[in-house]
Amino acid sequence: MNSIEPSYEAIPFDGFSAEEIAAICTAGKTRRCKTDDVLFRRDEYGDSMFVLEEGEVELTFADGVSGKSLTSTAVFGELAFVTGRHLRTATARAKTECLLRVIDETAFERLYQTQPRLLVRLLRHTCGYLLASEHRLIASLRRKNRELESTLDYLRRTREEVGYQELLANTDELTGLYNRRCLNLQLDKFIERAHATGTGLALILVDVDEFKRVNDTFGHTAGDEVLKRLASIITDCVRTSDLPCRFGGDEFAVVLTEIEPDRAMDRAERIRSCAQQSNPIPGHAQITVSTSVGGVMLQPEEEASSLFERADQELYRSKELGRNRVCWQGYETRHSSSAGN
Repeated sequence: MNSIEPSYEAIPFDGFSAEEIAAICTAGKTRRCKTDDVLFRRDEYGDSMFVLEEGEVELTFADGVSGKSLTSTAVFGELAFVTGRHLRTATARAKTECLLRVIDETAFERLYQTQPRLLVRLLRHTCGYLLASEHRLIASLRRKNRELESTLDYLRRTREEVGYQELLANTDELTGLYNRRCLNLQLDKFIERAHATGTGLALILVDVDEFKRVNDTFGHTAGDEVLKRLASIITDCVRTSDLPCRFGGDEFAVVLTEIEPDRAMDRAERIRSCAQQSNPIPGHAQITVSTSVGGVMLQPEEEASSLFERADQELYRSKELGRNRVCWQGYETRHSSSAGN
């Protein structure tokens, strides 16, 4: 009996003669199923494979694996036939009335006794088919993995780009501090958290003294150097949990979070004293930096507009009293107190 050279890319019986297929099917039992009958379920043990002679069967898998719709002459469940008591990887359900041949352990024994060479061919061919299926699955997984890696890379680059754009949108280009937009966005959140936790929050406003004179006398480039110098001083005087901002011209603001009044006032004075004691601007030895500072603590149930207005009043009072000083809720200082970190 001559048979066709098998192709392991096709169904398990591809390459078998009609007589061989008939012998295999004859060894099995006939089973008729009604529409929607479940032939077997995923994760239950099985020891038989099926030949679909008439009708249509649907296989559904887990983990997003695409299902299969099987028609006449299809073979399924072959892994359980080869290994014995194998956990099913799919659920098989009859989409129409079906006629099946069940090739189970009894059929296996019958073929072993009557058609041993055919049984060996069937086992070898089925293993080859399963191996080819595994290779196709691995290739599919590798392709999906490459697609996933490409998608993740795209998302990472998009997130970095969005993060960078967001950073630019919230950062002052000259000084590198946060800008007015960021202050407006974050101040309400800081205040809400302070009210919820009962922790202290302070707002400090800082202006450069005689800044217009610096610009008019030495030019805007020198003025920019003054602003960058003060921004660097402010950054050094606050914590990473605080919010230092430049919100326009020579105007700076610092939000101090989770802080007591004395320590907040010390930080305001530290900014003023560090500015006064800083080295002259390079190329302009006659330019020194001094600041007027006003600060307040957040009051119970106070909103951002009221907090900002009170801090601005303290800043105005600092300028009225002669500049280069800190005015803090009715207090005034011109000399550095012990500023803790």
